[in-house]
Amino acid sequence: MATQGIEIYDNVLLGLAGQCGGIQPLLAAFFSFLHRKTDFYVVHADDDNQAKMGFRAGAAEKILLQSFRKFPYKPMPPPSSGQQQPSRSHQSSATSKPASAAVRPPPPPSPQAAAAPADKAAPVQHEPDDINDSQEQKKPDGPSAAAAHENAGDQLQRGTAPAPVPASSGPGLEVRYTDEGLQIPIGNGGITENYYWTQTLGEVTLYVDIPAGTRAKDLQVEISPSSIKIKLKAESEAIIEGEFPHTANASESMWTLEDNRTLVITLEKVTQTWWRSVIKGDPEIDAQKVDSTTKVEDYDEETQATIRKIMFDQKQKALGLPTSEELKMQGILEQAKYAKGSPFLPGGAYEGQELNYTG
Repeated sequence: MATQGIEIYDNVLLGLAGQCGGIQPLLAAFFSFLHRKTDFYVVHADDDNQAKMGFRAGAAEKILLQSFRKFPYKPMPPPSSGQQQPSRSHQSSATSKPASAAVRPPPPPSPQAAAAPADKAAPVQHEPDDINDSQEQKKPDGPSAAAAHENAGDQLQRGTAPAPVPASSGPGLEVRYTDEGLQIPIGNGGITENYYWTQTLGEVTLYVDIPAGTRAKDLQVEISPSSIKIKLKAESEAIIEGEFPHTANASESMWTLEDNRTLVITLEKVTQTWWRSVIKGDPEIDAQKVDSTTKVEDYDEETQATIRKIMFDQKQKALGLPTSEELKMQGILEQAKYAKGSPFLPGGAYEGQELNYTG
């Protein structure tokens, strides 16, 4: 579905939003629909190449995040004269920061359909699904990312501190530099002459502008654990070619062609660490300024369970209630109380007495 003209669904969605009474209930209704009526939540084995429905573990979450990132964040508009300032509860965390803080732009658009896995050290070709072919993305007016980077580079060569330059990732957002000439991260990534990129602790995503109308079969994409090469088959010169600063999991990396003009590549990191650049020799970011906050949901299931157990136990202790281990022990003792031969059963030595769970 193309994003251009998608406003025709506004009335339907506004009606649904009004009935749900808020963003969270609206999202809950939508994901409930996906769970009940589609295969979005169906998970099949990683090695099951014959599966006709569902996704590999983690793939649905990636699609969800990519769909969210397709649309840029919007800065809070300044209140007009005589107009009351919006309440704080409706402001995003980004707009509530002091004006002097480094501006953090949104990540660039991302793919919304299942992407092709990248084979190790071998050319990878992927014909996008219809949903990718039909998507149209509105790009903000203003200088391109490449132009912004070149402008800043010229200023650095002249020995002057680069002035903030508008980034192509959104209106009112600026590319900034440290005193050492490193880019202040944008979406935890940066901008180079040929691409711009973002990252999480576990993944790196590249966005490469390619000639409009380019098809997947026109591209040659080679991803290995240590390097990447991207070129048009009809051209001799590569668009991007170089070595990674860290090792990537090539078999789990993937790429997709969005709107036939943007190549989106997702690299899975072998080691969870912040990259300063995607390719050795390209402009680096200041890794000390990345947003290193990690949500509970970003961890694996085992770690999530451990974190939630600790949080539960701390809350129980604060309320003077039994912890998870104590509750588990109570359950075991309660079962033993009514087991065959228990002294608490009728006729037993402790008939009618209660167990002391606290000792």
